[in-house]
Amino acid sequence: MNDLDRAILALQRSAAGTPEFYRQLAQGDLWFLVRYHPEIEGEKIELKNGAPMPFILFKVRGGGSAVALFSSAERVDECLEKSKIPARRYSTGSMPARQMLEILGAQKLIAVVNQGCSSGGVRRWGREKLKRLWALGAG
Repeated sequence: MNDLDRAILALQRSAAGTPEFYRQLAQGDLWFLVRYHPEIEGEKIELKNGAPMPFILFKVRGGGSAVALFSSAERVDECLEKSKIPARRYSTGSMPARQMLEILGAQKLIAVVNQGCSSGGVRRWGREKLKRLWALGAG
């Protein structure tokens, strides 16, 4: 369990954990899912301006779609295993958290973090919460 996992657990206990969650969210790397393509497995993918975002979008309760983010590769594996998603349907990617948050904000994408994982999850947060994150000085 890493610092972001612990911050998620604290946030679930009390809203007082919100500032620490955002601090931890903006540090280190965040993991995400992309479609599996054997020819690029293990390769570095470069995101270019104007190119479609490679992130997998999942339907969320209440309507809409969200990017599934994870605090570690172990949380990705846990989610895929619990969801009984077949091997080679998705590949895992990671990038610096601040870069990921900037992309999500610019693309007006909603995200969920560690959804369905033993560490607990943060179900939905979008552009307004990202703006607040940067206003708190994490950006």
